Amino acid sequence: MVESIVNKPPGVLLLAGLGSRLSPVTDVVNKHLLPIYDKPMALHSLDFLQKSGIRKIVVVANPKDVDLFSRLFELNKQPETSLFYVVQIEPLGTAHAINLARQFITENEFFSLWGDNVFEFNLESSASRKIEGKCRLHLARVKNPQDFGVVEIDGHGEILSIIDKPQNPRSNVVCAGFMGFKSEVFGMIDKVQPNNKGEYDIMNVVRMTQKEKVLEYVFTKGGWVDACVSFDTLLVASILAKERGLNKS
Repeated sequence: MVESIVNKPPGVLLLAGLGSRLSPVTDVVNKHLLPIYDKPMALHSLDFLQKSGIRKIVVVANPKDVDLFSRLFELNKQPETSLFYVVQIEPLGTAHAINLARQFITENEFFSLWGDNVFEFNLESSASRKIEGKCRLHLARVKNPQDFGVVEIDGHGEILSIIDKPQNPRSNVVCAGFMGFKSEVFGMIDKVQPNNKGEYDIMNVVRMTQKEKVLEYVFTKGGWVDACVSFDTLLVASILAKERGLNKS
């Protein structure tokens, strides 16, 4: 029997990325402020979390843009949504960014969202269910898995491997940018070592939970786009928003 959560867990919205793949546009504009059809990308992310039932949101942004996001969100958030802001001074990766939000997370569970990911449907059905292990992935099937973290699943539904941007993907299943965690993963984050870019990657924590067999997953439905892979994906995200809509129930 699936157990529901009476009080929804908080969300961590990751908006500190530089967006170098969209240069020169992002040389002067934060990638999360670029439009997806009729709204700045970051507003679609805020809307996704709110429609997924998340009412406490910790926003992680860089020093230059945190005030812009604060003004934008305060003008557009739902009245019952509480927003908190932390600054990632240097781009030290997703695990580092999530760890910065730790000071505001007193709940047993939380969800994190990459701010450049857009979804046709919200994930209220997942956010309202208790996480049984320590981490819950949300997966999507795509035509270009080599651009993402590829998940290999065996015939019994067990995750065998998670490989970042492999040249020869073993499946077309990838990690979408929405993840759920039990709060004890903060202890795992403390053990993460920096990669060759000097960044601390949350996927290393996900792999730890996979080895411990405390990793679960659900598949998203409808369209999903990592909008800042290229200018083409930015366009695809806008077409999805215009023709089919985003964050639907």
